[in-house]
Amino acid sequence: MSLHRRGLIAGRGLAAALLLAGGAAAGAGPVLDSLPTTVDPSATYLLYLHGRIIEDRGPRAVHPQWGLYDLEAVSRALAARDAIVVARQRAPGSRVREDAEAVQEQVRALLAAGVPAPRIVVVGFSTGAAIAMLAAAGLPEPLRLVVLAGCAPGMRGPLTLSAHVLSIHERSDPLGESCAALLSGGGEASFTEIAIATGRSHGAFFLPQDEWVVPLLDWVHDTDPAGAEPAEPRPAP
Repeated sequence: MSLHRRGLIAGRGLAAALLLAGGAAAGAGPVLDSLPTTVDPSATYLLYLHGRIIEDRGPRAVHPQWGLYDLEAVSRALAARDAIVVARQRAPGSRVREDAEAVQEQVRALLAAGVPAPRIVVVGFSTGAAIAMLAAAGLPEPLRLVVLAGCAPGMRGPLTLSAHVLSIHERSDPLGESCAALLSGGGEASFTEIAIATGRSHGAFFLPQDEWVVPLLDWVHDTDPAGAEPAEPRPAP
């Protein structure tokens, strides 16, 4: 069995477990490419912003070094605990600022429909994380923001974000390092960071691996979004 094939099987551990638990997973929410026509104010909405390779090579892009990036598998894993996931595939040549403005419009539409800010989670990976951070910087309401391998070496900070921030980065990834210097102390409502060690570099986030999906879902769902205190800041070990 090739190394790529073995990594593919291991990386889909969570997705496979969900399927075995009951079809598309008991309690799983829908995956959409835009906001639903009717907004449920009691639901949790997770806006997922993918990496740039999906723009250029489609929703099942294959990187020569990091392998398959499966947008559908990642999106469905994020919906596993009944969140409504919106995962729009961006067009080739998309501009970060324009994409950030589109995210802001989605967030404002959810807020206007009565969804509390803590029930709105923006998750961005790589370029998607840059879009997510830019979007959060232009919103006064402290929503939840998840940054996956989104802080490249040399990025200057701190950024001022009115958000509860979770940063997850892979130790073997030279493209996405700790966000502590960039985000911690820059105005965010709270900052939590986790370092994972899969050995898969930037491709660690191409598939729904338990190492990052499980703590992300725990962070999103383990507190009462309506009024519980956010998690205490925790530096990367």
